[in-house]
Amino acid sequence: MLRLVASAGLVATGPPIQRSSDMSSADYDPFRPRHEPARSIYEAFQEEAAHRRHREVDVWIRAERDVVHSTAVRLAPTYDLRPPSIGEVEAAERRARGHIDYGMKWALYVVEAMRRPGENHE
Repeated sequence: MLRLVASAGLVATGPPIQRSSDMSSADYDPFRPRHEPARSIYEAFQEEAAHRRHREVDVWIRAERDVVHSTAVRLAPTYDLRPPSIGEVEAAERRARGHIDYGMKWALYVVEAMRRPGENHE
């Protein structure tokens, strides 16, 4: 419930938001996908992105792309999905750029590509 306070704008008056017991404030990530395989793809990306500070830009871009691609390819059979091409992973990354939830969008766009019929490369 919200109430209007003349000088301060809107103020929440309802009960505090309850988090599940497995979400400590230190590791809570509101952008982490809730379902597989997007969650595992996102987590692999996040783990790789933690190394950005110690790398040149072109190195971390390639490393993140490669880990997202290899994770998606590895998980595809588990979820009865088509392994994405590296081009599809790159296209998904371009679509995710500029979003506040970039990592989540990237993972979800990759899964979206995995659900589409594959291109015929003959």
